Amino acid sequence: MSHQELLTIGNSFADNALTYLRQIGEPLQFTWTIGRANIGGCPLEKHWNLHRYSDATPDFVTYNDGAAIGDDPRQGTLRQMLVAREWDVVTLQQASVDSWCEETYRPWLDKLIGLVRELAPQAEILLHHTWAYRSDAPLLAEWQLTTRQMHERICVVYADLVAELGLRTLPTGPALQQAREQGPDGKYELDAGYNFDQPEPPALPRQVNNHVIGYWWEAVDTLRGIPELRLDPKHLNVRGCYVASATWFETLTGRDVCTSSFCPLGLDEEDQRFLAGVAHDAVVATR
Repeated sequence: MSHQELLTIGNSFADNALTYLRQIGEPLQFTWTIGRANIGGCPLEKHWNLHRYSDATPDFVTYNDGAAIGDDPRQGTLRQMLVAREWDVVTLQQASVDSWCEETYRPWLDKLIGLVRELAPQAEILLHHTWAYRSDAPLLAEWQLTTRQMHERICVVYADLVAELGLRTLPTGPALQQAREQGPDGKYELDAGYNFDQPEPPALPRQVNNHVIGYWWEAVDTLRGIPELRLDPKHLNVRGCYVASATWFETLTGRDVCTSSFCPLGLDEEDQRFLAGVAHDAVVATR
């Protein structure tokens, strides 16, 4: 049995990547203690500023999920999190909205790396290379980028950081992009036959080779309980979370993820083998 102590300093994209990590490891006798210093949508700058504020304000609690030991949430500041355990690995990442803009990483990434090295010098620091949004994300239209272009911009950023800092990456973004472009059902395309102007529940648009939550009908979280068609083109669904967790597993352990028998509910075995394969390829490409 092999065990790792893992702390993520990130946001919901780190939570996505952790979804199936333990389950993938179980058949191969790998276990984790996982701490989560994650805040939804949190950029590097905010993590650093919250650390500074919490140092000056002793009663301020930064992370409500805290250091999860056996998934038992605890509260804590970043300083408290970093000294709570002898972490083997600490991960850092940028918020997705800033992930393709290299100027948003500095000096905050350097400051956080310095803090980790001060308080958890035994830990390896890994950079989580995150993914691009799905092609129908409104922000892509606003930025005048395609999914491929956003992905390429993120890749340039992480290549520069790796070259300068000498850190390894968790290549989730490259794995997701490979899955998008090489999926057996072809690339995702907006359903041209769906009436987006006047959608009727519960009908949903066709979403082939999809790795994000995408479109769904929401009724509870609406003003009057009238169903609304909503879109999440960023956060991962079962397929996407499996790719991300598989990528993390192989990077963290050095073991071929294709040798794990775990298959999440909602995936068939053929799809699981394909997705494990793209995760494996992405990790091998970083070595």
